[in-house]
Amino acid sequence: MKAVVDQQFEVGRQILAAGLMPIIEPEVDINSPDKAAAEELLKAAIVEQADSLGDQQVMLKLTLPETDGFYSDLIAHKNILRVVALSG
Repeated sequence: MKAVVDQQFEVGRQILAAGLMPIIEPEVDINSPDKAAAEELLKAAIVEQADSLGDQQVMLKLTLPETDGFYSDLIAHKNILRVVALSG
């Protein structure tokens, strides 16, 4: 999961450098028997990358989590402009 997030943030930095707003969209399989554990790994990787953005911001498009409020800390993060739900 970390490698996927790292790769998406790398592309996101290229988009930021062009003066645009990147939408980072790492997916968690909604049918995964380990969905909650995957979400924990995903969130940790996102926080690590978001913390390294300096004063830049990205948007996140994420699968609805197993636990209500799970992404609240991402919503409040200074480097994350918006968190939207991945539909479908």
